Amino acid sequence: MKNPKVIVLTTAYNCDKWLHRCLRSIQQQSYSSFECHILDDMSTDNTQRTALTFSDNDPRFIYHGNPTKLYQPGNYDAILRSDLIDDDAVVIEVDGDDWLGSHNAFQKVVDEHEKGFLVTHGSFMYSDGRPGFAKPFKVSELRVTGANATHLRSWRAKLWKNIYLNDLMVNGKYAHTAGDVFFMLPMLEMAGDDRIKFMDEVLYIYNEANPLNDHKVDMGEQFRIAAIGRSKPSYPMLDWGKSG
Repeated sequence: MKNPKVIVLTTAYNCDKWLHRCLRSIQQQSYSSFECHILDDMSTDNTQRTALTFSDNDPRFIYHGNPTKLYQPGNYDAILRSDLIDDDAVVIEVDGDDWLGSHNAFQKVVDEHEKGFLVTHGSFMYSDGRPGFAKPFKVSELRVTGANATHLRSWRAKLWKNIYLNDLMVNGKYAHTAGDVFFMLPMLEMAGDDRIKFMDEVLYIYNEANPLNDHKVDMGEQFRIAAIGRSKPSYPMLDWGKSG
């Protein structure tokens, strides 16, 4: 797979203060073959206006305004479950209040996918300069130790399409917090240890200044919902040569 299409998912909720920096860090990537979906989850500030300044002037940016709250898993699902997204597309997530830490971040991720890896994850830095807590792991540890992939995260679209819809949900609705547990664990299990790449270089800046970060809003609820995600059935490794 040479020069794959990159699908960027940028969920945004009341993050106008940081969204321009986020989208500029995407726009300035050296790997320019991407399509960035800005997923506005019912913002009440100027998030829409900032997003539209990019989508109106750069065809690689596509704005989506939600009529109902979908949260992170639902926003991603609305894009990636579509037949319009090629199974081999490389999906990269960049939250609307965060930004990329290198102009070559996409290229470095694509390089690993061209080697045959199905998921990449790696090292990040907090916006206040503190190093993030990133480390490699074994897939068998995921549901028992609290391990999970950290930013910058990427995966092949086919992995997402093989997640059962109910496994993204809690009580019939998309998980409203700790969403990454619900989608990353299944994809990591489907990829398997040998097709997951941990990247040491810091490629992502996590914005610790946003008061709407899940762990600041209600850490107890975040832990409770994450535990539900981890309790769901594990997935077998996906045979990449067959359709899911």
